[in-house]
Amino acid sequence: MIETITEEQLTPQQAEFWVRARQAVDMNNYPYAVSLLKALVKQLPGFLEGRKALRACEIKLNPEAKRGGLFSGMKISTSKLTSSKKDAATQLSALEDELENDPYSIPVNEALYTAAMEVNFPDLAAFALETVRQGHPGNKKMLHMLASHYVSRDMPAQAAEVYHDLVKLDPTDSVAVKSEKDCMKSAWGFFPPVTPRTSRIWPSCATLPAFMNKWKIGPMPIPSIITRSASATMIFPWKTRPRK
Repeated sequence: MIETITEEQLTPQQAEFWVRARQAVDMNNYPYAVSLLKALVKQLPGFLEGRKALRACEIKLNPEAKRGGLFSGMKISTSKLTSSKKDAATQLSALEDELENDPYSIPVNEALYTAAMEVNFPDLAAFALETVRQGHPGNKKMLHMLASHYVSRDMPAQAAEVYHDLVKLDPTDSVAVKSEKDCMKSAWGFFPPVTPRTSRIWPSCATLPAFMNKWKIGPMPIPSIITRSASATMIFPWKTRPRK
């Protein structure tokens, strides 16, 4: 099992690496930031915030999903999964090497998801699938995998958002249609009735809370949740909160 490591848990030397990486990002020196962040993540597999920053830098350098990467990495990535749970750090490290030049790779991110689940690190598993979601928003198989992951973790709000994307991609996807309604009911207690008013505004709202806020509806305070998970994970983590 790999436990999540926060910024406050870094040693002085690790914290120095983290600060230097952040400074490199602020100066748009993404190659140098990648070298620092990759070294830090390899040393600390549980430092998810650092991994998110690393992936954001890699995406800055490789903004387009590579079509060839959909299959070319499959053999390499699958071979990384042959090691035992004791070798989890090495396994995750090897997968990061694969992702450096192709951060949106479907097979490598799927391998990262599998490896993360093997070591009971579901947050990393979700992040791997969210990366694919951003790079390949039309891949229904991976979207279903991500939604199921959120359902299994009792995160219906996030699952509903992914199912909503699936319904927009394919309105005939009966599993997604039903699951979206079920997850919304589980998260907020009801699903908005389909009327000319709701059908007009619903497509422009990422989540039900946004819908409820716009139309001032809801019998109870709207829960605070993370919306548009893919966008949230692909920006530099420290830029989403005030500096200390």
